Amino acid sequence: MRTHGDTSGVVGAARKVVHEIDPTAPLYNVQTIGSIIDGVMSSNRQFRNLLTAFAIVALLIAITGLYGITAFVVAQRTREIGLRVALGAAPTKIAALVLREAVALAATGAALGTAGAISAARWLSSTMYGVTASETRGAYAAAAIALGLATIAAAWGPARRAARIDPMRALQAE
Repeated sequence: MRTHGDTSGVVGAARKVVHEIDPTAPLYNVQTIGSIIDGVMSSNRQFRNLLTAFAIVALLIAITGLYGITAFVVAQRTREIGLRVALGAAPTKIAALVLREAVALAATGAALGTAGAISAARWLSSTMYGVTASETRGAYAAAAIALGLATIAAAWGPARRAARIDPMRALQAE
């Protein structure tokens, strides 16, 4: 039956009409098409939510890894950075150097990840209802933007620390 609006009253009317036509005809498991579609799509929705959760965890791991690598590189290059500051490098240039290296690392990872995602796009389009492989371009762009912002956020602290390195202490270290 086709109806608009609230369907709760329609079920009772349908039972009455069926009973008038044939009192012995059973009418059971009455559902709206919306509830049937919801039931069919619930596994896809759960799968999408699981993929979202994994994506968030992956982004947090990427941020943590980028922070750790950047902090390690800054610690390893303390003498070099101190020498640069002693020779007159501006703190903003030092911070930009650290950020540029972190962005280069993230860009390499993003390029490799995008290549893998493009190769998996056909599988994704067969798994997700209403998603075609060409529609995933926006998702790639959003992921690249999110990774870029995450890279800047992760490298910001080590870059600031590198910009504040005291050249005398850095050169006396080791």
